[in-house]
Amino acid sequence: MQDYYNHIIQDTPLLVTPEKTMYWQAANTVVLSDLHLGRSRKIKSGNVIIHTPDYQHELQRLMHQLYFFKAERLIILGDFTYSIINKIPEQFDNWRKNFSGMQIIWVKGKEDIIEEQWYRQHRVDIVYHILNEGAFSFMYDINKYNALQTSSLITGYPVSGHLQPTISRKIDGVQQADLPCFYFTHEKCLLPAFSGYGKGHKVKQQAGEDVYAVINNSLEYIRKLSRKKRTAI
Repeated sequence: MQDYYNHIIQDTPLLVTPEKTMYWQAANTVVLSDLHLGRSRKIKSGNVIIHTPDYQHELQRLMHQLYFFKAERLIILGDFTYSIINKIPEQFDNWRKNFSGMQIIWVKGKEDIIEEQWYRQHRVDIVYHILNEGAFSFMYDINKYNALQTSSLITGYPVSGHLQPTISRKIDGVQQADLPCFYFTHEKCLLPAFSGYGKGHKVKQQAGEDVYAVINNSLEYIRKLSRKKRTAI
């Protein structure tokens, strides 16, 4: 296992990280999925369940990634916000001021709980459904577009959010767990949820597909070979 991996798509390097972000070096852009801003964390105290804000931790993680890569842009796929109960924290206002010169692009795919005016006030550019740029087509949920037969709008290699892929692996050779992962096939890439929330979509890795599983703040690269290649080895 290691901290970062370079994955090449159509001669374009993408750096995947254990923080569940992807760095597109050629565009100096950090890409992530499902920020889920405003979601709370459940803590059980006796028989009482307490909901506590978890946004500060997520914003700090994101700040670290943007500073680390010295990124000029941020692309968010999937759900930007979460919860019909919790309001978007005021801390996001201060967070945004730290990156006042950065372009933030949100690829929107469904009705969000926050009115679009809020995003515009925080200088978030909204792109509906698909963002075609360079070798890639960034989208909210690739399954939705396939169902709507809008594949003609996809001009590059699809990079999708919202589905929150996981893969089943043994931890320390004993305990089986569903780990968030980056899932690359010949047809698409599914990004893990940045926030760490959600049940996740279990992927069934096929021969020739690449998976980078997030485990203990590191990445495990999983390459499934064909049976013929396994025998040769």
